[in-house]
Amino acid sequence: MGAYSDDAMAAEIEAFFASAAFERNSGVHKFALAGGAHVTLLPVADSQKRSAAIILWEQSKSAPLSAPQEELLGSLSEPLCRSLQIYYRIMDLARRGMLSDLALNTSRIGAALVSSDAELMMANDVADHLLATGGGLRVVGSRLQAESAEETRTLLAEIKRCALAQAPEPDLQNYVPMAFSRRDHALPLTIIVRPGPGYFPLRQPNRRTAILVLRDPAAQAAWPAETLARLFGLSAAEALLASKLAKGASLEEAATELGISRNTVRSQLQSIFLKTGINRQSDLIRALLNSAATSA
Repeated sequence: MGAYSDDAMAAEIEAFFASAAFERNSGVHKFALAGGAHVTLLPVADSQKRSAAIILWEQSKSAPLSAPQEELLGSLSEPLCRSLQIYYRIMDLARRGMLSDLALNTSRIGAALVSSDAELMMANDVADHLLATGGGLRVVGSRLQAESAEETRTLLAEIKRCALAQAPEPDLQNYVPMAFSRRDHALPLTIIVRPGPGYFPLRQPNRRTAILVLRDPAAQAAWPAETLARLFGLSAAEALLASKLAKGASLEEAATELGISRNTVRSQLQSIFLKTGINRQSDLIRALLNSAATSA
């Protein structure tokens, strides 16, 4: 048998896959390559027409597969098809995980999975950063701990309650909001504690868990002016003003920071209102905060 590394051989096999002679799940195929090598191919496809194949090729001087060997190869079709379904299921879950992780990290939302006794099992990048540097919560000996003993006791109790409430299907209404004081900041670290992921089709979870969603109220989004301009059809000057307002500046503060007059700022704000269909500054701020610019 040879190694599947020859470009010409790979091209011929790919061409066979695309040809009319190839029918998925139709048993063992045998054909000869231009260089004299012989190929034996067992194709399979799942219910969604995603395909794979076992490919064996023999050099021209090698003896062809015997009838029992071909029969053995053909018997692998069904288990290979099942393996293909499992493989794509795992890949789908992996892609979903990467998508969720990207969305949470770019939105500056921390997510952590903990055991019923508050042992940190996994966390995304934002949660890792908050637990390491943000204050309010930290990991001590693999378990979560708050700044004060009282807050730690409350956290442990809620984590245990949520872990015990873990169900086959997620209950989005079952959660508790919590705030943890920080020595270096007036604003607390805010957390939502939920029961762990649904464990259907299992009767019981392998280990009861709780989910922590962490947000730092002191964190400041970037609010790039270029992003706001594209999202809301604003001019460069209007987008700069919108960015300042989204970061909490007043009209007077925005005028000073941008080096323009108050009348110019008010004129730009009216233009933003006209383009967005919004009539109040508070509604504009809410629209900006809820837009995709939060994840820029």
